[in-house]
Amino acid sequence: MTPHAHRAAVDRLLDDIARAPRNAPYLRARLLRTLSEIRSSGAAVPAEIIALQNALTPEDDDALFDNMPV
Repeated sequence: MTPHAHRAAVDRLLDDIARAPRNAPYLRARLLRTLSEIRSSGAAVPAEIIALQNALTPEDDDALFDNMPV
């Protein structure tokens, strides 16, 4: 994958997360896999994407279960 294709894939996932917050945990996992693939290919991950990755925490997923009956 070219650097442009990597960036396009990341941008699509970020757009999908913004449009469908209920799917965010699944999409975040895909985003993290994509970033891992970028790193393993030897390409540099832009600093703003690294900052976003650091901001995406598993604690955000807990909000999905706040109203679930026990």
